[in-house]
Amino acid sequence: MTAASGPGDAPLADVLARWDALVLRWGLDGPERSMLLGPGMDGPVDEVESYLVSGAERRMRLLVELDGVLAVVFEGEDRTRSWLRRDNANLGNRTPVEVMAASPEWIRWLVNAMGAST
Repeated sequence: MTAASGPGDAPLADVLARWDALVLRWGLDGPERSMLLGPGMDGPVDEVESYLVSGAERRMRLLVELDGVLAVVFEGEDRTRSWLRRDNANLGNRTPVEVMAASPEWIRWLVNAMGAST
C-alpha cells in the first residue's frame, strides 16, 4: 500500500491486520466489535460466518480509516479509548461507539469531521 492509498483500496488482508490492531488500541470487547461491524450477526462474536460480509467489510475499512485520524487527534490510546466511550453533546449525548454502530454514514461523518481538524 502506498502512502497515497487508504483503507478503501487496500487488500482485505491488510485491512484485517489493521482491524486487529485497532481492536487492541481501542480496547474493544466482543459486544463492541459486533456493534461496530453492524447488523447481520446471527452467530457468536468473532465467527466470520456471523457477519454480512459486504457491510462488515465496509464498516471495517471506515473504522480503520478513522483509527488513523484518531491517532493524530488524540495522540494516545488512553485518550482515544476515553473519547470513544464518553457521552458527547455533539453526538446527541451518545458515545462515539454508539453513533458509529448506528450507521456506516456516521463513521464516514466522523472521519470527515475529525480529519478536517488534522
